[in-house]
Amino acid sequence: SPPCTGEREFSVFVLDQSGSMGDTDISPYRYAAAVEATACFIQARREIGAKDQYAAVVFNSYAQVVCNHATPGNAERDILHPLRQINPYDGTDIGEGLDMAGRLLPNDPGGFRQRIILLTDGHGGEPYALAKELKNRKILIDTIGVGGSPSAVDEPCLRTIASVVDGKVRYRFITDKDQLVNHFKTIARDLVKIHR
Repeated sequence: SPPCTGEREFSVFVLDQSGSMGDTDISPYRYAAAVEATACFIQARREIGAKDQYAAVVFNSYAQVVCNHATPGNAERDILHPLRQINPYDGTDIGEGLDMAGRLLPNDPGGFRQRIILLTDGHGGEPYALAKELKNRKILIDTIGVGGSPSAVDEPCLRTIASVVDGKVRYRFITDKDQLVNHFKTIARDLVKIHR
């Protein structure tokens, strides 16, 4: 499990922007709901007074850095606003998203607990070896699958690449926006409880 490094986290949001993330089964559509949940995560961390740092990556067949460094104070401008400008298209390669996130997290965490929050609605890519390497670097990985049914995502993959903390695999499948927002708020706060 991740080391206790106090309240500060460097979190990288890794959001799937493949074409199916435009599906409207999660209102208003999957990708937009994911961005809204990301905003709620940042807000929940601010409410507990965490002095965090953030980065954001989107991926389809390739990954792209949206922001490589933001503080809670400028997250709206540097992370949420640019995320909202992105439109879903193309395929899915989870490995590409994970790889880019790992590159954004420094090898010396400098007192920050490091975390990747990866959300996808699909299959694709070879993230296993990479996930293992990231977890060996003590990076916590939360994975979230979204969509109409769990079979739409690669659940065995998402479970395998997720971290295990206190015997619980940090993977969740979600079918609606309220659940998604609540899950992001929960994972924003739960580690604070674990490490207080």
